[in-house]
Amino acid sequence: FLVPAAGGTPVPLTRPGSPKGGHGEPAFSPDGKTIVFVTSEQNAGEIWSVSRLDGSLQPIFARKQKGPVLGNCYEPVYSPHGDRIYFAATSGATQMNAGLWTARVPSSAGEPWGEPERVTSAGPASLRQIAISPGGSSLTYAALSSASNLWSLPIDVRSAAPAGDPMPLTRATGCRNSLPVFSPDGSRIAFMSCRAGGSAE
Repeated sequence: FLVPAAGGTPVPLTRPGSPKGGHGEPAFSPDGKTIVFVTSEQNAGEIWSVSRLDGSLQPIFARKQKGPVLGNCYEPVYSPHGDRIYFAATSGATQMNAGLWTARVPSSAGEPWGEPERVTSAGPASLRQIAISPGGSSLTYAALSSASNLWSLPIDVRSAAPAGDPMPLTRATGCRNSLPVFSPDGSRIAFMSCRAGGSAE
């Protein structure tokens, strides 16, 4: 929705189902004529634009497009001169590589958007909150990381209550350990591990 800063009636810029998914993270172009935003559906985010003048929609980076395999896209922002956008995205077969990306904005109507170009990699961290300096010479972002390890907790068989303190089974960084399964005799645990830049193992 577009809402006057001084107050007034909100005007819808997009409507449910067009495009599909939830709509969020909007950002104005410097001239105020276009707004880029993210759609989120089935664990994948795409970048779209909507015209403030006539409400026309345009997909910028969709899941089925040619070029780099991008997964979730987040928080697009325009450069101060409006000639590029910057955004966060996951990429690769496992979508465990997070990074900062950029693309050229069309200079005229009908011209295609530029191919996404990686600016930097954040590895397994989630890159968010992109801000660009007024002159466009610097940018900042937050790289959010989390520990993902397996822990063991002894359980009293009769009461099903904890019978001791939790103990870490893995102490890895830069990867996600998940989906543990006990062997029939309980002596071993199989689990899945995903590392940035690699396949799930």
